[in-house]
Amino acid sequence: MKLLIMRHGETSWNKEGRLQGQTDIPLCEDGIIMTQSCAEGMKDIPIDFCFSSTLSRSKQTAEIIVGKNEGYKERAEKLLPKIMEEGVLSNKTMEVVWYEGGPVIADRRIIEAGFGPWEGLICKKDGYNVPLKDFGTYWHDPDSNELAEGVEHLTGLAERVISFLKDIEGIEALKDKTVLLVVHGCVMRVVMYLTNKANGFTGKVPFNCEVMICEPAGDDCLKELGREIYYDKSMVHDNYAGMKQQ
Repeated sequence: MKLLIMRHGETSWNKEGRLQGQTDIPLCEDGIIMTQSCAEGMKDIPIDFCFSSTLSRSKQTAEIIVGKNEGYKERAEKLLPKIMEEGVLSNKTMEVVWYEGGPVIADRRIIEAGFGPWEGLICKKDGYNVPLKDFGTYWHDPDSNELAEGVEHLTGLAERVISFLKDIEGIEALKDKTVLLVVHGCVMRVVMYLTNKANGFTGKVPFNCEVMICEPAGDDCLKELGREIYYDKSMVHDNYAGMKQQ
């Protein structure tokens, strides 16, 4: 199985450097254009099936990507009954979403980390107003008691992401397939953690619509094969410049 793990397209809160968390912010106009450009760049990659977060910014991104992907609808519609036969959809976190471009399974386990009372606050250098002296604490000490009540710790996020990955890696119908996952920045940080556990939650949050190419490596790990930006690189924005991430 090859996993194409993509962060959703840009939103207005991304532009403003705000923590979105589980607040359901849609793609902005520029984010739609970015995602359309990405879809054009990925149209000839034979994506067999797509999973996304249940938040609208991920589902919108997935809809645009699969809608442009050559042959996706036929491949996905052929695979869906086989996936259902394996009982995966008995998991109540999953739902099938039907788009003109073909079916996508949305799963609540891969929604963004919940930032509770911090959602909507600015975490980039200019205008920073998160009540945390150093946002690097969130990445380097994810169980710190400095995190406000209602903020989901990265270790908890990792548990639900790993649960999801175990389920899809166990789907026999997808064993030799290319699977697209459309997720979020902190979910991508968990993916980065799973590719190199020795370094913990390190590295910067990937750019909007950036893709990590991975394959399962056993023992709750992933092997990173590379990273790609398939859209016009003039659209790449570091919306959280100045936020301590490393």
